Amino acid sequence: MDDNKQKSVWNDVQKQAKTTLDVWKKRNSQPTSSSLSTLTDKQVDKDTFLNEELPKKLCEILDYWHTNHSLDKTQKDTFQECSEYLLEVSKNNSELIKWFNQQEKLIDLVKQCSDDIASHGYYLDIKGTEDPNIGSFDRLIQAFTNSNCDQLLDVISRCIFNRLYNETLYNIGKTNASTLSLIQQFLLVTCPDYILTCDQNKSQLRKFLEYMLPHYAELFTHFLPNIEKWTDTVVLCLLYPIRVILSDSKSLSLEEKRLIQEALITILVKQPLSNSNYKEEHITLVYATLNVLLEIVRSEHKLLGEMKKETADNSKLLEILKQLSTDKQNEKVQLHALELLSFLVPEKEFLKTNDSAKVTELFAKNFNEAVEDNKDRTADDLMQGLKGLVQSEEIKQQFVEQNVLPSIMQYAKETSDDPAPLEAAYALAFNSDAKKAFKEDQEFVDHVEKMKQSDNKDVTKAAHGIMWKLEDEEKFKKEADEKKSNEQSTKETKESTDDKEKQETKESTDDTEKPEQYDMMISYCWAQKELCHKLNDRLEKDGYSVWLDRDEMRGSIVECMAEAIEHSKCVLICMSSDYKSSTNCQAEAEYAFNRKSKMIPLMVEKDYKPDGWLGFMAGSKLYVDFADKDDEEFDTAYELLIAELKRQEADENAENEEAKLATDSSEAEPTPEEAEPLPIQTRQYLSVGPVTTWTDVHVNEFITDNELDLLLPICKSMDGPLLHEFHQACQATPSAMFTVTNKSVEGSPIPLDVFFKFILKLKQFIPPPKRPSVIFFRYDFVYAPLTTSTKPVNASKV
Repeated sequence: MDDNKQKSVWNDVQKQAKTTLDVWKKRNSQPTSSSLSTLTDKQVDKDTFLNEELPKKLCEILDYWHTNHSLDKTQKDTFQECSEYLLEVSKNNSELIKWFNQQEKLIDLVKQCSDDIASHGYYLDIKGTEDPNIGSFDRLIQAFTNSNCDQLLDVISRCIFNRLYNETLYNIGKTNASTLSLIQQFLLVTCPDYILTCDQNKSQLRKFLEYMLPHYAELFTHFLPNIEKWTDTVVLCLLYPIRVILSDSKSLSLEEKRLIQEALITILVKQPLSNSNYKEEHITLVYATLNVLLEIVRSEHKLLGEMKKETADNSKLLEILKQLSTDKQNEKVQLHALELLSFLVPEKEFLKTNDSAKVTELFAKNFNEAVEDNKDRTADDLMQGLKGLVQSEEIKQQFVEQNVLPSIMQYAKETSDDPAPLEAAYALAFNSDAKKAFKEDQEFVDHVEKMKQSDNKDVTKAAHGIMWKLEDEEKFKKEADEKKSNEQSTKETKESTDDKEKQETKESTDDTEKPEQYDMMISYCWAQKELCHKLNDRLEKDGYSVWLDRDEMRGSIVECMAEAIEHSKCVLICMSSDYKSSTNCQAEAEYAFNRKSKMIPLMVEKDYKPDGWLGFMAGSKLYVDFADKDDEEFDTAYELLIAELKRQEADENAENEEAKLATDSSEAEPTPEEAEPLPIQTRQYLSVGPVTTWTDVHVNEFITDNELDLLLPICKSMDGPLLHEFHQACQATPSAMFTVTNKSVEGSPIPLDVFFKFILKLKQFIPPPKRPSVIFFRYDFVYAPLTTSTKPVNASKV
C-alpha cells in the first residue's frame, strides 16, 4: 500500500479509536468539579489565570514532586485541581497548542518527572501503594495529548519501551480487569495514546513497533486463550499495540505479518458483534482488526492465498465476515467486511451472497455523507475499498444505475494529486456506460488530462489509464489497423512488380525502420516480478525474443503494452490475485483478448483460481503452472510452456497455408450491400413482461434502447424465447459463447464490456425459475405378525 493510502487508513482508525477512548473515559472516570473559582481567591479573568497563575502553580508542584517524590495534602489537592482544570480547557480549545509551546519551564519539569518514571519507576509504587499524584500527572499528559503538543514524545516513549509496560499489560490479562489502577491507566492508555496522537511523522511509532515485534507472539499467546472473557478495559488496552501495526505495516517481514494475521483472525472469529452488550471498545477492536488484515492481504499475495485456503478449509471466518457485512448498526465495519470478503471468495460467490445493488447503495450513502461533511479522509478510505469491489461487472453497472459516478467525478476534481478517486474511476471505466458518462463530463476529462503531468506516480498512472479507456485505446487500435493495412498493401504491390521493381522497393523499404517483432510478450503484475523475470531470462537464453517491462515504466504504460502486444506473436498472461486486481493488467489482457492475440495463461500464484474477468479470459484454456516451482519443477513447467509455444506455431503455419490456398483458388466476389434498417425508437418491451413473451420487434427495441447495437447482426431475427436461450448460454459458458459470438460477426468484434452489458441488462427480464413439482407417494406397508411362528404370511389377508 502506498503512503497516501496508508495515511488514509491510519487517520480513519485514529478517529474511531479516539471516540472509543472518550466513551471509555466517560464510563470509567469520576466527574471533575475543578473550575476557576475553586483554584484562586483572586478576581482574575480566565486568560490571566491560564497564562500566569496556573503555570506557576504547576511548576512549583512538579518541581517539589520531582525532588522529594511525594506531595503533602495541600499540594496534592492543588495538583489535582490544576490538572483537572487544564484537561477540561484542552478539550474545547484548539489554540491551546500555542500556550503549551510557550511553557518551557513546565515542559521541562514534565519531562523530568516522566524520566523519573521511565528510568527509575518512581511514583509507581510507594510502600506497596500507588502514588495518588499519578492520576493528576496522567491528566496533565492527557491535556498535552488533546493539544497535540509533541514536545514530550521522546520521554513518554521511554515510559512504555520497557519491561514495565509489558508486565503491566500481562497483569490485566491474568485477571481480565474491568477497571484500571492509576498506574495501569497511565502506562497502558495515556502514554500510548499520547504517542499515537502526537507523533505526526511516526518516528516514535516505528520505534514502538520495533519494540513490540519480538513480543507479539508472547502477547497473543497470553491473551487469546481468554478472548471470550475480555472486558471492555482489556480490549481498550490491547487496541494500542494492534493499532501501532498500522503505523508502518510495510516494514514487517512475511513471518511477522503471518503471525499477526493468524492472531487477528482469531480475534475476529472470537469477537463477533452480534452481542448487543458489546461496547464501543469491541467495535473499534473489530474495525482496527479488519483494517490491519486488509493491509496485509493487499501487500502480501502469499498471505492472501493462505487466508483463502484457510477459509476454504474452515468456513468460520467467512461466516463472521458475512455477519459483519450485514451489521447495519456499524456501517464502517460492514464496508470493510465486504471488502475483505471480496478478496477471499470468488466473484461469483460474493455476488451470490451479497446483493450488488445493496452493496452499491451502502457505499454511495457513506461516500456522499463523507463528501458533504468534508470528511476527506473517510471518503478517501471508501475509495480504497471501492477499487476492490468494482472488479465485478455487476457492481460497476450498479454504480452507473444508482448515479454514483457524478459524486466520484466531482470528488476527483476537488482533490488534486489524490490517486484514490482516479484509481476508482479507472476501474469503473471498463464499463461502457461508465465510460460514456466520464466522456460526457468535459471538465472531468480535462482534469484527468492535467493529472497526467502530476509528480505523484500513482496519480499519473491512474490518469493515463483513464485516458486510455476514454480516448487513446480506440485511437491506438485505429492506427494499428491502418499500419497493418498499409503493410498489406505494400506487400501486395511488391508481389505484382517485376524483379527490378522488387529490388528497388526492397532497397527503399530497407531504409525505413520497422518496429521490432517479438516471439512473445509477458504480461504480469509487479508482485510476481522475481518469477516472471526468471522466466524471461530463461526464454531469452534459449533464443526467444521477449518483451517485458523490467523497470516498472511511468507514463502511458498501457499504450506501451499495447504496442508490444501488436508486435508479439503471443502473450503470456501471468495469472495471480494481484494480476486480477490490477487495472493496468486488466487493460493489457483485455486489449490482447479483443485483438484476438494468441494467449497462454501461466499460473504464478499457488492455489489461485482465476475468476471474474480473468477467469472469463482464461476460459477453458490449459494453463502452465509456475507457482512456487524451483529447480526441476520449474524446468518441467518450462518444458510444457515451450511445447505449447511450438504447438501454437505449428497451428499458425497450418492456418496460413490454408488461407494462402483459399486465396489462390478463388477471388472473393463482392457482395451487394444491404440497406441498414432504421433504428427502432419505441420501448414497448418494457411493458410486455418477461423476455419469453417478446416478439422479434421487442428484442430489437431492447437491443437499441440499451445501446447494444453491435449485437444486432446476431439478435435481430430472434424472438424472446430464442433471446432467452442465447442469454442462458452466455451466462453459463461466457468464454465459449464470447468466442462463438465474435466468429458469427463480420467486421468490428464485440468488446467484452458490450457482451457483459447484454448479460446484465437482460437479467431483469428473465422469468423466475419454476418451482420443482412436489410428488407425494402413498405407501401401504406390509408388516410381519408379531409371532414366533414360521408360517408364511398370507398376503391376501394383510
